[in-house]
Amino acid sequence: MDKQPSLFRKKSLDRITEPERLTDYLRVSKPMSMLVPIALFIAVIGAAVWGFTGTIELSADGNALVSEGHATIILTDNSRYYLDEGMRFSIMDNEYVIQSTDFNEFEQRVGYAEVAEYDGTYPVSITVRKAHPFELIFEV
Repeated sequence: MDKQPSLFRKKSLDRITEPERLTDYLRVSKPMSMLVPIALFIAVIGAAVWGFTGTIELSADGNALVSEGHATIILTDNSRYYLDEGMRFSIMDNEYVIQSTDFNEFEQRVGYAEVAEYDGTYPVSITVRKAHPFELIFEV
């Protein structure tokens, strides 16, 4: 076993020191070959930083019945989320905050807020949770 590594080394040295190869340059990896690993490293670091510091807003759909500046908000999708005070919702690109909650006769959680919209029924998007991406990935 000791002779085998020296035999390979001897072959490599003989190949490099042949008279017709003495003027050849030694082959070294090109700088462009390092571009892909460096780009991957930067992408992984960027994804990790975003995963810990970025935020994703989870939203649910609902309806708001507006009457005289007061909105009654009900979730329309059967999600695992429920309305709570302080949640933000939007009606036609205007942001509002749910000020109080209660249960209706169907035992649904209902939110109440003051809004500056005309009377009527509007679809709303309710921000039910803000989370870091890694919290969502590793959520149990």
